[in-house]
Amino acid sequence: MAIKGNSGEYKARSPLGMVIAVLLCCFFYVLGAWQRSGYGKGDSIVVAVTRQTACANSKKKSLTVEKAVQNWVQYEGAVFRFPGGGTQFPHGADKYIDQLASVVPFADGSVRSVLDTGCGVASLGAYLDSRGVMAMSFAPRDSHEAQVQFALERGVPAFIGVLGSVKLPFPPRSFDMAHCSRCLIQWSGNGGMYMMEVDRVLGPGGYWVLSGPPINWKANHRKWQRTEEDLGGEQKRIEEYAQMLCWEKVTEMAEIGVWRKRTDTAACPAMPPAVQACDPANPDDVWYKNMETCITPSTTAAGGELQSFPERLKAIPPRISSGAVQGFIVESYEEENRRWERHVKAYRKVNYKLDTKRYRNIMDMNAGVGGFAAAIFSPMSWVMNVVPTAAELSTLGVIYERGLIGIYHDWCEAFSTYPRTYDLIHANGVFNIYRDKCKMEDIMLEMDRILRPEGTVILRDDINVLLRVDKVATGMRWKTMMANHEDSPHIREKVLYAIKPYWTADSDKSSQDQEKKATSSKGKGSDSEPCPHAAATTRSSTVSSSLSRPGSVGKRGYLWNWRRISRRLRRRCRWRRKRSRSRSRAKDKQEPAKEEEEAPPLNVGEEEAPMMEEDVGVWPEQHAILKSIRLESAAEARRRCRQQMEAAQAPAITDNDEI
Repeated sequence: MAIKGNSGEYKARSPLGMVIAVLLCCFFYVLGAWQRSGYGKGDSIVVAVTRQTACANSKKKSLTVEKAVQNWVQYEGAVFRFPGGGTQFPHGADKYIDQLASVVPFADGSVRSVLDTGCGVASLGAYLDSRGVMAMSFAPRDSHEAQVQFALERGVPAFIGVLGSVKLPFPPRSFDMAHCSRCLIQWSGNGGMYMMEVDRVLGPGGYWVLSGPPINWKANHRKWQRTEEDLGGEQKRIEEYAQMLCWEKVTEMAEIGVWRKRTDTAACPAMPPAVQACDPANPDDVWYKNMETCITPSTTAAGGELQSFPERLKAIPPRISSGAVQGFIVESYEEENRRWERHVKAYRKVNYKLDTKRYRNIMDMNAGVGGFAAAIFSPMSWVMNVVPTAAELSTLGVIYERGLIGIYHDWCEAFSTYPRTYDLIHANGVFNIYRDKCKMEDIMLEMDRILRPEGTVILRDDINVLLRVDKVATGMRWKTMMANHEDSPHIREKVLYAIKPYWTADSDKSSQDQEKKATSSKGKGSDSEPCPHAAATTRSSTVSSSLSRPGSVGKRGYLWNWRRISRRLRRRCRWRRKRSRSRSRAKDKQEPAKEEEEAPPLNVGEEEAPMMEEDVGVWPEQHAILKSIRLESAAEARRRCRQQMEAAQAPAITDNDEI
């Protein structure tokens, strides 16, 4: 046989085939992008949160009236609009930041973390985010309603707090800049204690910005309705405390004063006898510790200059390189980062929306050294790294040296935030830390409080702990799915994914009414025990609708374990079939069935008709009926064949012959 001369390698490719291939590639690319974009309300969370947000959660509009002159927030139509105004920046936060940028180097990445005291609706933090600067804003809940709730719904990091008598929940040398714009804090009072607290959390070379009274009091004392002596004496005391803290005054422009904390402590003046240095024994122990009139010394443990952001995110923090964190060396720190990169890669396989704009406000309940936040880092989201006060190591300082933000907290208490303010919560080993300190149910209820409807929870812990968590989560109406460790299914550490569904009291009442109707209709039915196929169908449709709702993972996410549902259904059906057969056999022994004359039994060589596709999943009673129908149809076919052969005077066919 001759071999063809044109082999497949030398065939000329058809231009039409290439065009079709390109079109198919484009089609599937667009289809994939469309599937990933989603269609739910949760996908409308975008980075441009600085201008507009839906106001369905906030019915009170008093803030728009009380702060109308300051231009904080405006109510237009059906939405709240945040123009970025304020008392000290009437032309907008962008113009105000441009003024600061002439002194504070925002552009080169050396200023990454900012502490905004008395933040209001966090306009400064919202507009700093577009410049690659992360602001930790806090404000109390006062007569101006829930300002922090506005900030969090805009997607800006914030918490409820006040600069009073207790230390701020941050370690020393955490922030690159501290800011106060008419924050109503008496900086010159209490012997300069509040300025000393700012000095404690401010890193070497950090900036302190004071905007508003008493800066430039000579031109504004009448507008502020205060005497020249009062304002002049206040600013004089502030400058004296700043000099005592070794702060260098950089500039004073308009109503803005900027100081910088010196990096060289040798050039600082001698400490006055009335002021002493703070105890350097455990500087990170600040939880429920009162403020003191003392100066925090600059230690060499945090030595080494920080790199600019984003290089500092992957660099070795000075606290790690100097050995300030016990149990961590450079090699173990790098291995910890690689481990969390593997974990987050496995998370993305289950929930592919981690890389999208779906999740803006993220919380890590046990942050460690910030490995999860670094692995999931994106300019479209931010992570509140919480270091539990019950943890063995205090690693929050390392987190801030990486250019991330965080806070100390005891999870036996409520977190300082409003309900429904976080889109995703991640917890690694939290329940083991608080095993003998508080109840698991209390921690999970607090998680449910701060999680938004359609929000996601990722829990990583021992299998025994997660099984208990799964029971509690089911009682809280969460949709859960258990997954193995990404390295091996034999590892005891597992991952529990959960979604908090959206439900109201009205919807709960209607679902209860539907269940009552279903039970009443079931009682009126036959006495037989059907396999729960109908109930499973209803459950499956409910689960599929919940997965298609906004905020759920859907399609490739599979936050509901379909294999587990089908496995349970098959096991239940097998058990019911077996019980039905045993009952029928017992009945046959008691009352033997009479043979029907019109339907003779199948002969030895005759095979039973194959089961149709419609018979799959049919219950035993229905299957017996179908089998008897097939036997009757076979007998009728034999009789019809005999009649035709007799009419043709052909030899008759016996019952032993096959048809």
